[in-house]
Amino acid sequence: MKKFTFSNEGFQNLQKYFYQKKDQLLEKEAESISENLIKWITEKFLLSDEQISFLNSQNPKMIRFLAAQIHIAISNRLPITLVKPAIKPLNQQLDSKLIRPESSFTTLFHGNGKIEISGNLIIHIYYTTKSYPDFISNAYQKYNQQYLNQLF
Repeated sequence: MKKFTFSNEGFQNLQKYFYQKKDQLLEKEAESISENLIKWITEKFLLSDEQISFLNSQNPKMIRFLAAQIHIAISNRLPITLVKPAIKPLNQQLDSKLIRPESSFTTLFHGNGKIEISGNLIIHIYYTTKSYPDFISNAYQKYNQQYLNQLF
């Protein structure tokens, strides 16, 4: 399988590819996300060595949380949007990355045991400073108030 760019366009193309698959194959793909998200991402997306190192340095709890969110979206053919800068900012003060998944999943449990899940997943990636007061100041200039209220 070809690898996709790590961009929103790449995520959209990945979804087009996967969402054509039969339910069993899609569920198998979702299970591989839950089993090892980092391996799955590196197999599906074109990543730099720096991006792979970043993924490997993340807190396992965050990886499990993100894996669960992506698993739900993929296994239910829900839209995933990646919001991130096209290139890493060159500003020396932006020395840290913040990943914020935002999901709007709704679940219906039917009396016959059937489950319906709807909604979407947005994965935000921000470049910031390690000093969060500086980040808040920069973020006010860069991002709208709605996202800041959810972030803090």
